[in-house]
Amino acid sequence: MKAGKVKLFLPFLYGILIIACQPNDTYQPLPDHLSATFALPAGLIDTIRFYKAEYYKWNHDFRKAIEVYQKILSEEPELESIAKHSIETQIWFCNLMYNTPSITDSLSYANLYLFTDTVANTCYNGDLYYCKALEYYQQQAYDRSELLFRKSLAIYRRCLGVDNLKTVRCASALGMSLYRGKHQLDSANYYISKAYEYIKVHAIIAPYTAEIYYNKAQMALLFRDYTIGEYACRQAITALQGNAQPRSDLMLEYQRMLAEHLKFCGKYQQADSLLRTIIALSRRSVTSPSFVASLYKDIFFIQLRLSDTTGALQSLHVLQRMDRKTDNLGIGIDRLYGKYYFTTGAHYKAIESYRKFLADESRHAQQDALAIKEAYWNMGQSLQQLQRFDDALAAIYRLITFQSGAVQPVDTWRELISEQTRNTVHISSSYHRFADILMAKYEHDPTREQSLEQAFQLYCIIDTLLNDKVDAFNEDAALHAANYYNADIYAHAVRTAISMYQLTNGRTYLNWANHFIEQVKSPLMYRDLVNHRAVPFSAVPKPLIQREIQLKARIDSLQTHYPGLNSNHIEQLLAAFSQIEDIYETYRQKYPEFYSAKLAAGAVDLERIQAQLKGKKESILQFHVSDHAIQALLIQWDTIIAKTLEKPPHFTRQIESFKRLLRTPQYDYKKEDLLEFNDLAHIIYQVTIQPFFTDISRFPNLTILPHGELHEMPFEVLTLTTDKQIDHLSFSHLDYLLKAVNIRYAYSLKSYLQHDLDQAVFKVTDKGAAFAFSKRELKSAEKEVLASRTGLLTDLPYSAEEIGYVRRFFPNTVLSYYTDATKSSFQKAVQSDFTILHLAVHADSDENNRLKNALYLRSEDTGYDTLWMYEIVRLPMTTRLVVLSACETGLGEQKNGEGVYSLSRAFLISGAETVMSTFWSINDKSTSMLMEHFYEFLVDSTPVEALQKAKKVYLEQMPAIQTHPALWAGMVCFEG
Repeated sequence: MKAGKVKLFLPFLYGILIIACQPNDTYQPLPDHLSATFALPAGLIDTIRFYKAEYYKWNHDFRKAIEVYQKILSEEPELESIAKHSIETQIWFCNLMYNTPSITDSLSYANLYLFTDTVANTCYNGDLYYCKALEYYQQQAYDRSELLFRKSLAIYRRCLGVDNLKTVRCASALGMSLYRGKHQLDSANYYISKAYEYIKVHAIIAPYTAEIYYNKAQMALLFRDYTIGEYACRQAITALQGNAQPRSDLMLEYQRMLAEHLKFCGKYQQADSLLRTIIALSRRSVTSPSFVASLYKDIFFIQLRLSDTTGALQSLHVLQRMDRKTDNLGIGIDRLYGKYYFTTGAHYKAIESYRKFLADESRHAQQDALAIKEAYWNMGQSLQQLQRFDDALAAIYRLITFQSGAVQPVDTWRELISEQTRNTVHISSSYHRFADILMAKYEHDPTREQSLEQAFQLYCIIDTLLNDKVDAFNEDAALHAANYYNADIYAHAVRTAISMYQLTNGRTYLNWANHFIEQVKSPLMYRDLVNHRAVPFSAVPKPLIQREIQLKARIDSLQTHYPGLNSNHIEQLLAAFSQIEDIYETYRQKYPEFYSAKLAAGAVDLERIQAQLKGKKESILQFHVSDHAIQALLIQWDTIIAKTLEKPPHFTRQIESFKRLLRTPQYDYKKEDLLEFNDLAHIIYQVTIQPFFTDISRFPNLTILPHGELHEMPFEVLTLTTDKQIDHLSFSHLDYLLKAVNIRYAYSLKSYLQHDLDQAVFKVTDKGAAFAFSKRELKSAEKEVLASRTGLLTDLPYSAEEIGYVRRFFPNTVLSYYTDATKSSFQKAVQSDFTILHLAVHADSDENNRLKNALYLRSEDTGYDTLWMYEIVRLPMTTRLVVLSACETGLGEQKNGEGVYSLSRAFLISGAETVMSTFWSINDKSTSMLMEHFYEFLVDSTPVEALQKAKKVYLEQMPAIQTHPALWAGMVCFEG
């Protein structure tokens, strides 16, 4: 620059020049030829260039801005202020262009200033780390990109604070790097969700936030949160449209992701319409034919889902023309025709099309191995439908050998299994199909007993493979995904094991059937429970536990990213398995209590269960529900009965109707209402309980382990008889199962056996802590109404009476009314030595998102405070009995292969022995009356016995209008 006086005059002069040279009021930078015409000093020319570059920058024309900055610096390289603006401009350019080759051009200059004094320990340094990380990310060097993203994030947090937009953008990018590089789904989702929540809460819609929304949409696709994903995609598109120069290729990519989420949300028509829009946009831009073909493929599969066979066939014709025109796009036309014929039931044509596609397997294998796998899979199913079982087995056999990469041919399925026991990711599902065909072959011809035995042995091996895989997981998200897909396999495994038992009467097959059932009964809950029990054994060195976690992550990575079979992969995998087995052996020898609590209790042997039941008058009824049948095991100390129960065609719909009657009672009911209720209750009883009733009635106590649609249903209101000539309008006269046995529930047999089956009865001296969302002596006109996220939290006047009953029968009870019933006082009570914990408060459950399950307590600041489900799980609870006298505490999100995520489950995991919870929104007054009888009977009794007696007394004493099961049957006992 020149003299200081010139500097002061430059902006003023620049403004005059702009006004003089522009005939209209539109702001434009001063052209270079004008500066030459006016013969301006060099310093003034640099300043004009600087303003010109700033103009380009703020209009997102970054290339021109960078060119101007570089021109200034080429003449006067010592101008640090210009250098900083240049770096900033290039950073902005990188942020918008990082997934194109342009990033290399931009970074080549910006990197010169990395680590220099000019930008050290400032946000510029963080920006440069961020941009360099993006470059590595583009080159798929994810480990390097993760390291630099972490450095950039640390600088941003130090310089800007956590809530700055740069910070959240960097966190989102770090999440994607973790996902792409290490496949750490939970960690990736954590960072991306933090960024997503920030921009969502602050309603930030800008070009820079598009990538965050898009990253969230990608995570949502992986976690199957399709509603959230749809919202995130729409926001990403809106943000991208806010850019002065929106990237057309990114817009197409974002719209296609939106179409994916619409498809998985079941919005097929919208997805189809959007895909056609994308095709129209693609034709107006430079888009590869393969991209357009992939869009038509998506439309084809959507049309098949919509049963629009005509539209699907038209899409196939379009794809065929495109394939011929471009001399083979590699989209596998024959495979798509095979899918079309397979879906429409033309199995002979499907087989012919798939064989054409597979005739040149080596060519297709390089392009789409998944397409080959699907072809073999569907061809096997078509052959099975045609009852050509041996041909179907050959097709699946070929699928297995293709997946495993086996070079040497094998003669028998036994040799194949022994050769492939470690390749778990893709092989297990193919083994399942192989076993299912063998089972179908046996059912078609029962004389082929060898087929049934082979199917059973395959399922045993599949179970070993799946256990090896699941044991390697650390993250709940990965376990959920695994359990979700494994549930269908285990359903067939249970059917096969029980068929083997019925054929041979061998006790071993019963053990296997029970084991297969348990594999889809709350495995995550059991893991959390045993880990919670292992916590007190803190003498185990943390580095040893950390090493175990690292090895599991290593095994997970190897099995996820290297599904092919090669010697190097196998050596690494076996070495990791060997090291983790050494750690388990260390646990067993040096820390036996920890080993026992964490690892040794996994297997459930029926002989051991019977030994635990000996001397107890109790039955355990284990259910497993599949699409067409219900498998059930009745376990008593002296007998085990296994049966396959026929599932009527409309059974699922009848159960839903029955639950609806319970949750939405008609208090002015008529005789028709009573008959409808009794009919449904008896139908469900006939299917589920009647085949075992003679044996069940031998003992007074019954523990039910439900599954599928049998969850969240009180079995005690099922009726043993049905009478079409009912001449009364009272529900108290119905022949309930409640009147024959005492019923409690458990999420899984393994978790149930973690509790002491020799329950001590409660004594009047036991300590209790009770909380009520109510003021004593509260008049109706004084009711306080608090706004919550779900609506209104009103005072519960009868809850004050309810907790009063606890103290009446257990005098050592601490009562907390209204303002005293706070979250902090509850947490203190949990850590004390209370035997009984009673919560008469508001609750909320969400059957779509378990994270929203919560209890509401009082707060002096906001009126109410929220106790979330995840907080309950972490509580160090030793309470014997928790009574959740609140709405829907036994309901929650249902996960296939895992069960129900309810508040009662959270309390059991945290250490409670028995939890009483509710299946629907309960009535405040009737629940208070039920609780009075319950605590009266709890003295010198167990909770399940006291609750059943209280229900019987309620039915005997209440008027007919108050005997509907909705008023008394919703409260049930869970133990494990």
